[in-house]
Amino acid sequence: MNHIYQQLGYLVAGLILLGASSCSSSDAANSAENQGQPPTIASQFVNLQQTRHQIETASSQVVQPFNPVPAVLASSAASDSAVTVTVYKVDNNCRSLHPEAVTGPDNQLMSSAVNEVLKQQVFSSLGLVGYRLRIDRRLGIATVDLRTSGNYRQKLQNLSSCQMLGLFGGLRRTLTSYAPWKIKTVRFTELGEDILITLRE
Repeated sequence: MNHIYQQLGYLVAGLILLGASSCSSSDAANSAENQGQPPTIASQFVNLQQTRHQIETASSQVVQPFNPVPAVLASSAASDSAVTVTVYKVDNNCRSLHPEAVTGPDNQLMSSAVNEVLKQQVFSSLGLVGYRLRIDRRLGIATVDLRTSGNYRQKLQNLSSCQMLGLFGGLRRTLTSYAPWKIKTVRFTELGEDILITLRE
């Protein structure tokens, strides 16, 4: 009888051990299955946020294209726009006007020509501080409005014959001789008032 109880005890102990081992193997299987399953919704959301951050970072670092202008084209364009005009200056004896070639940009050629005439040494005592140039294309009239400093206001009305020839004669000849400008007549004013000129054409 004792022998039967002893065998039953062994049987119960064996069943208990078998059940424990099956539970542990089941937990291991469940763990393995969980590792093989796709990520949960929460983990997918985290991955989506990380991906979006990477895209935004990459887009903010895009390098804009650089389009340089070739130096050869730039220099050739500058040389193509340069034009030569003849300006007329009074000679050293103050008897006549002599031609002189001046080169400058086409869009600034007229101003360059006028500046070249006005910077002559013979005008240093006139107190010229600037001028305004107005062109009437329809009538072909250029108006040169001269500006002097306050102490020299009357000087333009009392020029020497040499200064008159160089200033009025030189500017008139320079502006009317260049055909593309189509200037036929040149008027001279000071602050909008006509300057009386007794200069023989």
